[in-house]
Amino acid sequence: MNGTGRLTKKLSAPHQVTTWSADTMCIHPTDGLGVAESKEIKTYQAFFAEINLPYSAKRGEKLPIIISAFNYLPHCMPVSIKIEPLPGLEVDEKTPLTRVACICPDSSPFHYEIRVSVTEEAQIGDLNVTVTSTDSADTTICQGKEAQSVPSRDKITRVLKIIPEGFFTETSESRILCNRNQISYTKFKLEVPENVVNDSARSLFSVSGDMMGQAASNFDHLIVLPTGCGEQNMAKLMSNIAVYEYLQATKQIDSKTEARILRNLKSGHQNQLKYRARNGSYSVWGGQWGQPSSFLTAMVYQGLRQAKNYIFVDDAGQSATLNYLIDSQNITTGCFNRVGSIYSWGLRRLESASDTRGSYTAYMLVALQGAIDDKHRIHKALLCVQAQKNMSPHALALSAYAAALHKDNSLATKYLDDLKVFENNKFPDQKFYAKDDTSSSDAIETSAYAVLAQLELNKDLPNITVQLVQPIVRWLMRKQNRNGGFASSQDTVIGLQAMAKFAVLTYEQQAGIDFDLTVKGINFDATYKITKNNAIILDTRVVKTIPNDLTIVSTGTGCVVMM
Repeated sequence: MNGTGRLTKKLSAPHQVTTWSADTMCIHPTDGLGVAESKEIKTYQAFFAEINLPYSAKRGEKLPIIISAFNYLPHCMPVSIKIEPLPGLEVDEKTPLTRVACICPDSSPFHYEIRVSVTEEAQIGDLNVTVTSTDSADTTICQGKEAQSVPSRDKITRVLKIIPEGFFTETSESRILCNRNQISYTKFKLEVPENVVNDSARSLFSVSGDMMGQAASNFDHLIVLPTGCGEQNMAKLMSNIAVYEYLQATKQIDSKTEARILRNLKSGHQNQLKYRARNGSYSVWGGQWGQPSSFLTAMVYQGLRQAKNYIFVDDAGQSATLNYLIDSQNITTGCFNRVGSIYSWGLRRLESASDTRGSYTAYMLVALQGAIDDKHRIHKALLCVQAQKNMSPHALALSAYAAALHKDNSLATKYLDDLKVFENNKFPDQKFYAKDDTSSSDAIETSAYAVLAQLELNKDLPNITVQLVQPIVRWLMRKQNRNGGFASSQDTVIGLQAMAKFAVLTYEQQAGIDFDLTVKGINFDATYKITKNNAIILDTRVVKTIPNDLTIVSTGTGCVVMM
């Protein structure tokens, strides 16, 4: 500062519409520190633009791009609005990319709509839509209005996601590869359907040293469905519990993952309360539209009973739910009466039969295991289960699990023996329970219940149990989607419960894992190193060229899951 005591300095305010606080101070050799009173500086743009776009557009679709302009000046202003070229979009000649308009400071902003079509040649992915607005010297466009051109400029970019035409489908295949200090060779053939849309095929190759690696890496997305109803919300909560209990049992959980899962459990619990009625029952939609579903109510009771080990769950609410379910049992026959809809594909397939009370009662016995103190009620319920005739594979597996949970080992063994008639060994080292290799929820639920029944029935003989159910688990893993879930919400819950319990038994066998993989194909060359420290991680790479033949060379010790 010179001897006049004044300082003039020109600065540019940041490009924001807001209020800034300006503070100044000075130091004098004899008078010391001086602090001036704060001053507020309001900054604004003469005008600014905004783009209104849909989230995505398919090739072949037509859509509007709407540009809005706002004027903050006290007078009208001529503005030139220009949209940069849009590769892959064909612009209607009636709506050119450049427009000069008179924008006035009234309550109604200026809107300009450009009509475009997404061409067949448009590249799949993100397309930047950029609009530049500048002042124009042509004040004649504001005829009859007070107008003035003020030097100013605004530029904005928004993203339009270009997606392929057609419908999204996903195919996944999982394999387990085990080595004992030898070199192994295997191949993956990546194919696409004949009617695939050009440039729409995508492929990922993933490796994990833990059979729960897919689910543990994607526990936020295990249910690949909208989660706007009571059943889907509960399925997500119970799937998170299955992953959480596995990670805890194997001591592979870190504080960050634990915090995320507990957050999911808390939010899932709070969301579920929206679907509860005063009598303790739950409905899929809640509110005045909510018809109670005893199936969903049992599912909620079971899930929240498990969640109570980790988060707060209201005891009074759970007691009301339990009383509602117990009251639905016919004490004479022992069968539970169904109210409302069933959301299990396996049980729903039985609805056309003359009597499904036995299978439904088995489901209730599983959900209420450990909650019913009256042994007479349990005995009567098991009699209802035994009264079933011409049982389907799903009914046999579910009933075997219910009997094993309630210590009726002879009945559980009988049902598992009867289930062998439906055993399918179509694939080496794999088996499932259905007429053909299907990814239907029915087959997945049936096979998962068979695993759970065997694990419960032979839990004192873990080595024998592992040998019995390992082929079923291999088939279940083959049916997982890329997020670790299955075909529907219900089979995801049951499938993950079965896999998690099996994985706990076999985890110690992986303690010394030291595995190296080299994967090569057209435009793809990747190496993977799996040890105990990173076994739970799902290492995923993008395979850019499809169709493709991948050759995998592996060395080391242990087992890995490839997908």
